[in-house]
Amino acid sequence: IDKKRQTIFGHSLGGLFVLQVLLTKPDAFQTYIAGSPSIHWNKPFILKKTDHFVSLTKKNNQPINILLAAGELEQHH
Repeated sequence: IDKKRQTIFGHSLGGLFVLQVLLTKPDAFQTYIAGSPSIHWNKPFILKKTDHFVSLTKKNNQPINILLAAGELEQHH
């Protein structure tokens, strides 16, 4: 395993988990792929993590690859 090219992928609640890892430990992986993440679940939960993410990424100047995908028929919750 090339530790410089590790990727995490998740769909639905797994996609929410990917975002959780991204926002709390952005140096854990180099690429994050979240397919249709369930960001509607416990809404404040994921939004409260963004400030922490910004402060972490300012300290660690490594690039992060992010793919966030959602289908056209996704429903609003």
